[in-house]
Amino acid sequence: PVSILTYMAQEVLGSNGQIANNWTCANELNVAYYNVQRSVDATNFSNIGRVSAKGNGSYSFLDLNAGNYAKYKTIYYRLQIVDRDGSVRYSKTMSVQLSVISNQLTVFPNPSKNFIIISGKGVKEIRLIDNLGREVLNRKV
Repeated sequence: PVSILTYMAQEVLGSNGQIANNWTCANELNVAYYNVQRSVDATNFSNIGRVSAKGNGSYSFLDLNAGNYAKYKTIYYRLQIVDRDGSVRYSKTMSVQLSVISNQLTVFPNPSKNFIIISGKGVKEIRLIDNLGREVLNRKV
């Protein structure tokens, strides 16, 4: 069992869409780790990071790729709490309104295996992120 005393997700000012997830726990017994999860529809969540349990205290995780989801305006986060015996519980869901302004960009085909076509105006950098939030390409244009 664990008690989540506080959980906040908020955009880091001036970061172009980075989201800080911060939480504080008490009564942390047999917790193995916390998966930080992201969603654009508050229904389908994906793991974007894992934070090992350390006992009672404060935790944080910075989502460096949240700005890539700016077209959705709102991003949702929650914690998946995984115990040593494999049992799972979830925190409440937090919503974050993004303030970043995204350039209009077209990428196709999606999904793709061997190539993609990218077009847009005012694009200075292209970063490709897989569905787990990992950066697979970063190029200056």
